[in-house]
Amino acid sequence: MDGVRGSLGSGRVNGAISADMAGAKPYINASMNFERLELLPAAAASSGAQARDEPWSDQPLEFAVLRVFDAAIKLSAREFIVRNIHVAPAEVEANLSGGLFSLMLSRADLYGGPVQGKVVIDAATRDPRHGFSLQFGKVNALALLTDAFGFDHLEGRFNGSLDVTGSGTSARAIVASLGGTAEFSVEDGAIRDVNVPGMVRALSNQTLKGWQEKGTEKTDLSALTATFRVSKGLATADNLRLVGPLVRMTGKGTADLVARTLDFRVEPKVVLSLQGQGGPNDPAGLGVPVVIRGSWSDPQIYPDIAGILDNPDAAFAKLKSMGGSLFGLLDPQPGSGGKKPGAEDVIKSLDQMIRGDGRGRQPPSNTKDQVRDVIRDLLGR
Repeated sequence: MDGVRGSLGSGRVNGAISADMAGAKPYINASMNFERLELLPAAAASSGAQARDEPWSDQPLEFAVLRVFDAAIKLSAREFIVRNIHVAPAEVEANLSGGLFSLMLSRADLYGGPVQGKVVIDAATRDPRHGFSLQFGKVNALALLTDAFGFDHLEGRFNGSLDVTGSGTSARAIVASLGGTAEFSVEDGAIRDVNVPGMVRALSNQTLKGWQEKGTEKTDLSALTATFRVSKGLATADNLRLVGPLVRMTGKGTADLVARTLDFRVEPKVVLSLQGQGGPNDPAGLGVPVVIRGSWSDPQIYPDIAGILDNPDAAFAKLKSMGGSLFGLLDPQPGSGGKKPGAEDVIKSLDQMIRGDGRGRQPPSNTKDQVRDVIRDLLGR
């Protein structure tokens, strides 16, 4: 059938289709041009808000149809949509032979940047195997992550590569079996809804309970990079690194692809000037570990004060260097009659615990525990 013309959904389509029924299996050859091609109709796809908490489906996927016929199909579309993800324009080449299906994406634009990728499904057996690779650059991070995962906490130019494999007959089973590698970077952007430098500098009681305000705070970044190892649906990164005008940060943690949760512990250092990535590698300031934990669409982000208590000697040095500027921000403690802690008294007490009493007597062996208790009392933990 040459000169096929018609409409599909809200767009026009034209092309040519042929079918050879003489062999052991039907063979289909097609070349089609679409204005708008949706692999999952908009009515069936979850919106960004719904996708945030929607679990992966256990509904079995039907792969037996891939063993019934062979095919070679070329598609082009001005707009190509997979669930909520928009690729415009796109060229796709699909081949099916003996139950082995491959789909190649080329000459495509993903939210402002070039993208190419490949999907392979080996359905020759009853336990299908799957492979997925993707490379993209200079993509609008906020638009992509919001549409794909309902994650609206990151903006900037997004670059990445992904190469994973899995197996299973349902979406949940496939995700739970994924293994491989992934590399991502974001340039000239921001972490939305949290001010990391402000959090580290303030250490107020409000911040200690977790930062949950939306749309008013952000942490500007020059570069954010991470490399993930993926195994059984769990993505682990040991080299998370952020460089920004007012903060440097390193960290590590995991992203559970099945539960859609994050569990990261990062260590930001506040930069005392606007030198950005051109500043010193070890910036001055109080380094307080920060926890990022919870659903990946709406995680809690808060300082991990317990981490500063792991090394009270170093914590004391930082507290002493900051003097009253830190303690002046803390609320009065119960039983203090409304009086805020006095920085000089606190520092003197900590100094005696760490260095001795000034008359040659050394601090007792349980100094570390005592210093930890003092700092914990001050910080309300």
